[in-house]
Amino acid sequence: MNPEQLKEYKREKSRQFNANLRELRLKDKTRQEPLDEPKNNQKVPERDDERIERIENKIDELNDTIDITELNDKVERLETKIEELINTMSMIEAVIESKMEKKGLGFY
Repeated sequence: MNPEQLKEYKREKSRQFNANLRELRLKDKTRQEPLDEPKNNQKVPERDDERIERIENKIDELNDTIDITELNDKVERLETKIEELINTMSMIEAVIESKMEKKGLGFY
């Protein structure tokens, strides 16, 4: 499975999970007693399940705009390039040291 397919697979599984979670909450919500009517134009407090659903919707929106796996891939590529640069620098340092030792100009 290539990275793009994996990303789409994870996104679809996340959507399915959230849909199942919403469905379970709705079933649970129908079993609960309704809130009392508001008195004197007081605002009815938001239920936890409504708040959670709103937050989950925001998370879904963020997942569409910022893909965590894509960012992780970029970080891994950067780490690999940094390691390659460090290895190259070490090789250059070793070459310089050997040339200086041949000329009798040690670092010590």
